[in-house]
Amino acid sequence: MSQFPAALIKQIYNNLPAVIRIDLNNYLYVLDWLQTETNPEIRAHLIAELELIEAKYGAVVVRKKAAQESGQ
Repeated sequence: MSQFPAALIKQIYNNLPAVIRIDLNNYLYVLDWLQTETNPEIRAHLIAELELIEAKYGAVVVRKKAAQESGQ
């Protein structure tokens, strides 16, 4: 995977509409929280929130495969 310069990423991010930036921030926050949450009910809610954002933008994420690739 190639690396993008931080300045380029920041410029792309800053040029996104505010609603997309909020969704992106929320997505990353929930994804980070999901990595450490152990309560099954909270995990289910977090996954549902991720799926809502993914559906909004037409993203398809296979979490089981992603977890295996990251060593979880």
